[in-house]
Amino acid sequence: MKINIPFMLIGLRLVFGILNLFLALTWKEKAIIPISILIVVGLLTDIFDGIIARKTNSSSVLLRRLDSQVDMVFWVLSGVCVWIIHPAIIETNLTAIYLLIAMEIVCYVTSLLKFKKETCTHALLSKVWGLSLCATIIGLLINQNQLLLDIC
Repeated sequence: MKINIPFMLIGLRLVFGILNLFLALTWKEKAIIPISILIVVGLLTDIFDGIIARKTNSSSVLLRRLDSQVDMVFWVLSGVCVWIIHPAIIETNLTAIYLLIAMEIVCYVTSLLKFKKETCTHALLSKVWGLSLCATIIGLLINQNQLLLDIC
């Protein structure tokens, strides 16, 4: 049986997102460092799943779609962790967060209507977005850094 490392990395990222949510719910502020570490490792799995898939010729439509959907779940769960640990910073920025969610929904619905499938972005700009999300969420967790959130 051939082991598909990119699929394993995507699955690992999903596990990290769920584990982070569990840590935030149970440990609250004590979970900030473990959650931050898992977010960075999750970002690295996102970077390397695509690289490994291309190098091993195991890239496929299914892999790219799964990667995009797990990315969305991972980052949403990471944002929920911030909300659980620092609810005030989320409440202060609800308008911007609602706008971001609305834009994601519009993108998703447009893709479904136009292409008959969900979005699956793998452009360079989406990689920059992932890096900015990582920095912003960790900044919010560690020291409630509003500047990174404003830039993001």
